[in-house]
Amino acid sequence: LLAVDGDIADAPGVRGFADVTSTLDPADSALLVLSGAPTDFIEEALRFKVAGAWVAAQADHGCFDHAVPGLVAARGAEIAEPLALAQKLNARWHA
Repeated sequence: LLAVDGDIADAPGVRGFADVTSTLDPADSALLVLSGAPTDFIEEALRFKVAGAWVAAQADHGCFDHAVPGLVAARGAEIAEPLALAQKLNARWHA
């Protein structure tokens, strides 16, 4: 699922994900890579990060499937536990 402008929508595969991210201003966007994220999203998440989006990944502690968050974090995304991700996301737009 993706949240865009407060709406939740299904994102069927990487093409749907790329279609959504391509419509957003990366400088004013964030992407959280959470436990169980599909591997198809890795390259698009990193492309979005390079374009200027804040991309963060869920830390291993408490994560049932850390494969994709770990790969995204290893390639430069910030990594933190879910509560810290939520706090950072909130601080980013409510500063």
